[in-house]
Amino acid sequence: MPPKNGKGKGRGRASSGVGRKNLFEEFDPKKIGKEDRFVFNLSSEDNHVDFNFFIFIIQLRSIAALGGSKFTGEEFDHKLCLGDAKSYENPFMIVSVCFEGLYGIGFLIYKPIVTSVGFCINEEWWRVRDFSEVTNYKFKDSNQLLYDSSYRSGVPKRYSFHIFQNAIMNLFKSRDEASFRSLCVILCETMKSDEILRVVSGSFGKDENEVRKEVELSTRHTSIISSWIQTSVLWYLYDMGFKWDPLHLYPDLVFQDADACSKSLALAIKADKKFEYYVERLRNLSPEKREKTQRRPIQMKGF
Repeated sequence: MPPKNGKGKGRGRASSGVGRKNLFEEFDPKKIGKEDRFVFNLSSEDNHVDFNFFIFIIQLRSIAALGGSKFTGEEFDHKLCLGDAKSYENPFMIVSVCFEGLYGIGFLIYKPIVTSVGFCINEEWWRVRDFSEVTNYKFKDSNQLLYDSSYRSGVPKRYSFHIFQNAIMNLFKSRDEASFRSLCVILCETMKSDEILRVVSGSFGKDENEVRKEVELSTRHTSIISSWIQTSVLWYLYDMGFKWDPLHLYPDLVFQDADACSKSLALAIKADKKFEYYVERLRNLSPEKREKTQRRPIQMKGF
């Protein structure tokens, strides 16, 4: 059975920041183009479903890690190109997981913080409780899921590929809130953290049959996840051409410089409140100081 409907109140507040979407603008999933739709097909005959899915995620992340260059030679080269303004025009993307070629689960991912804010099953959309607060959009044509998107503390410290595989299969079988939440945690948190991706990729042998069953996540790994929302703004600005944390607003983050991490998947967009605050602070600097914050010329209005 699908999750039960729940009642929740929007907790978002209006903002008049530059470039910010009006609060409660209507969200329409039909307007999401092919460049923001990704499909992964599972097969019951695939003995490496977990391995292949991580390869899929790593390929997407590799595009971002190349500093905006296209991932040539791959089927994803036309879908994601960080550094281009077009990559940030639409704040949403959909990652669909299909089984045996049939439509399965569609995850609605909000790009600024790479968080799952809804899913589609049997052509019916479900949104998380704090959808409007997180995204500043309203989604009338959807049911409400009985939990919010603050699920970071649920990341398992023992990271098992079988946990991931079972989470997918459990969702296909039960299609309930607990199964959806479990898969959201694993799917979205994996996309967020390059550190975890390094742990995951390091657990693969040269032969794809040689896969370690479990990986132990350290305190550093979990702290990287918890600081994601702050680092997303820094990554996006770095991708645009600014130096790492040019205003030194986040000295206590795990990442002290850009070399400590690679740029991530659609890290932040102009609709992000912290991003606007950051940009306004940079614009208010004198021309001399502003130039010192840049590692290359900024292709942005006002710079």
